[in-house]
Amino acid sequence: GGGEQKKVIRVTFHPKGCSPRWSGGAQGKYVKFVLYKENRETLDAIGSLASLLRLKPSMFEYAGTKDKRAITTQHVTVFKVPPLRLSYLNKASSQLKVGNFQYVPEPLRLGDHSGNHFTIILREVSCDDHVISVAMAALRDKGFINYFGMQRFGTMTVPTHHVGWRLLKCDWQGAIDLILQPRSSDVFTEGEDMAAAREYYWRTRDVAGTISRFPWKQRVEVHLLRGMEKSQPGDLLGAITNIPRNMRLMYVHSYQSYVWNKAASFRMREYGLAPAVGDLVRNKSAKGVHYITDDNLHCYNVSDVVLPVPGHSVEMPSNKVKDYYQQLLADDGLSMQDLRHRVKDFSCAGNYRRLVEKPGDLKWEVMLYDDVTQPLNFSDLDKLEGKALPLSTPGGQYKAVKVAFSLPPSTYATMAIRELLKADTSSHFQAQLNSHASSSSSSSGACVEEADSMG
Repeated sequence: GGGEQKKVIRVTFHPKGCSPRWSGGAQGKYVKFVLYKENRETLDAIGSLASLLRLKPSMFEYAGTKDKRAITTQHVTVFKVPPLRLSYLNKASSQLKVGNFQYVPEPLRLGDHSGNHFTIILREVSCDDHVISVAMAALRDKGFINYFGMQRFGTMTVPTHHVGWRLLKCDWQGAIDLILQPRSSDVFTEGEDMAAAREYYWRTRDVAGTISRFPWKQRVEVHLLRGMEKSQPGDLLGAITNIPRNMRLMYVHSYQSYVWNKAASFRMREYGLAPAVGDLVRNKSAKGVHYITDDNLHCYNVSDVVLPVPGHSVEMPSNKVKDYYQQLLADDGLSMQDLRHRVKDFSCAGNYRRLVEKPGDLKWEVMLYDDVTQPLNFSDLDKLEGKALPLSTPGGQYKAVKVAFSLPPSTYATMAIRELLKADTSSHFQAQLNSHASSSSSSSGACVEEADSMG
């Protein structure tokens, strides 16, 4: 009729998890925030945030992963999730906190940071203060062999570099089996439910039933199983690509790190703490590297030497180290050119890494204490909550050393501490030292960094 009014209902679809009321405007489509976590791996923490917000983990980006056995803070970006919504996460977990929100135009990428600062407490120190000072001065002045730390290779029975090797070999079934197979350490490190889920899959190959049995739904295993569920039969690579990209890259990077660590140990055994003819050093005025020769040998020391992280675009040393790299890869059925992989995510260009690294801004303080449960450090959250600064107890029964330093990206504090203590820093060895955690006897299964030290 002529007097009737039409009513129109307009429906707008938005990506899952994104707010229709985006207030970032011209400032950017991403929110950058600080993630505070306690005793959680970065990938696990991101998975928890994604699950709580009902987002895909791939919507979060970060510059690098942080240790599990620590209190850590790092920047994270997320696509079009309002700060107010993110702030609700602070009520959901005591181990995860977020804050310092700002709008940014671009997401973070792996490597987008200038390094890390560490504060570490070494407890029950038995030597006198003079010995501590000498050891600290040696670490400051000599540095340490720049191994990739044990956490690079996982803390489970199946090391991550074994998975990475199979991915580089295009052995998709072998990689899947390694990720999903039962592990002797599961009951101790991850609980009976996790062990039971793996055992069930290995016995039945029932993908849907296994997913329902996994207690944590953002695990790499669950991403893989969901990929197997939705991919065409026999499309094993399609199943693997359902694992978030950062997790997939972790496996291949782990294999590169394994090769580098072995080469670093060989280099130190062959040539020691002096630069050698045929070593590589970085160009000072441009990108790239050049060789140490008889003519310029006097211009360098061992802290100038770099070793290639294996890839298809790196230069090799022109001494015995080159042959060692080639033989190590050949033993695994690979060559440097094989690292130009047909799957883009698994293609490794390579880069260069210092053989020896020195900690920056090294400071230490001797502290005394009586209560072994007393915190001796001050976290960022403690500061925000106004807690009192932990102080040394005059005449305390036990001695601790509080040490703080900075390191470049992808340099491991555990390796600096290993040099300082001349002791194993793997999670397995540390668990043996802790009588309260004697039942947590997880083995890394990956002695991929040698026992060499600076002496």
